[in-house]
Amino acid sequence: MSTRRLPDWLDSYMELTDNTEPTKLLRKWAGVSAIAAVLKRKCFFQWADAIYPNFYIVLVGNPGMSRKGSAVDKISKLLRRLNIRLAAERITNEALIQELEECKDMLVDQTNVGVAKPNFHCSLTVLSGELAVFLGYNNPQFLSDLCDLYDCKDRWTYRTKNKNTNYLSGVWLNLIGCTTPKLLRKLLADEVSSSASTAAVGGGLASRVIFVYAAGRGKRVAIPIPTVAELQLFETLLHDLDLIGNLRGRFVADESWVDLYVPWYEEQDNHPLLKHEQLQHYIARRQIHLIKLCMVLSASRSDGMVLQAVDFVRASKLLAETEELMPKVYEHVGQNTKASILASVQKTIAAKGNIELGELIRLYLDDADKNDMQKILATLEAMHYIKIEYKQTGQVILHYNERQ
Repeated sequence: MSTRRLPDWLDSYMELTDNTEPTKLLRKWAGVSAIAAVLKRKCFFQWADAIYPNFYIVLVGNPGMSRKGSAVDKISKLLRRLNIRLAAERITNEALIQELEECKDMLVDQTNVGVAKPNFHCSLTVLSGELAVFLGYNNPQFLSDLCDLYDCKDRWTYRTKNKNTNYLSGVWLNLIGCTTPKLLRKLLADEVSSSASTAAVGGGLASRVIFVYAAGRGKRVAIPIPTVAELQLFETLLHDLDLIGNLRGRFVADESWVDLYVPWYEEQDNHPLLKHEQLQHYIARRQIHLIKLCMVLSASRSDGMVLQAVDFVRASKLLAETEELMPKVYEHVGQNTKASILASVQKTIAAKGNIELGELIRLYLDDADKNDMQKILATLEAMHYIKIEYKQTGQVILHYNERQ
């Protein structure tokens, strides 16, 4: 029987990725997601309800600066080598459900001595280099479905296009994606009057997400060519990750873990993050995130499936480091972003004197779609800041009204 070659998988993964540019925090959460991806719904921790080791992890950083995509690339190579089922990066609600259904696998539950109870699980991981591509915009049903899928229900019911009712047994969805602060703001709060947007920022999807923020890269690496030692370590990590994927059944906690968890949990009502209104729902789920993380860290170091003090200390420290930067993710979420875009559009037209509509739309492609721009221009016209000229050629010219 094959045995592990590394004392701790995540520590060795950090060693492997040390010669890369993403911050330690981005790299560490990428490693956590990889372990979760191989554990699937085969493992659980019995609390009031069963808790499964899946995460929604979103790496947030400015484009080209944080190297967040590089953090995901390395685990993508590991998981693809192990043939872990990964969802398509651009997908519809219906296609995601179909992919989950195609992941259906049998699991034999032997928690009762002498009894083998067969059941099924549908476990799928999403690796998204551009989260906005995966989620899309103005898609409240998709956000709602993602909330439900995160909770790993034993039986998940859905309606087909033909209005038939079907269900999946043992759903389990694990996600790690990358986005920029600007796109995240648009994803969570662009529909200013939308109840779906409010739900996403509050008790819905965002409370289930661990946002990992990076202001820039961790360091500069001029020559990122892997060494022979790093290539060998990659293969060793692959070997041990495959063995971690063989774990199944129930994680338990020993007294050392409980002794640390209880006072930590009782202090949640005094957590500093509660002063941030948009993080209050995250705090309400914080203990679930911690338990999931403890399961992953236990699996990282051992096949014993026992949560111990060492797992609690590592998990709580990683959460605290992540949460310290988390408010930066929300700095502009919930603000009236349309107002700032409107002011910017006004300044652009004023600076140019006149501009063709198509050129203006291209300038603000990342901030406003065609419908948004039409509303902004209608507002500026009503305020007499601009005049709109419709030419016979089909061109639309926007003129700044100097006499307003």
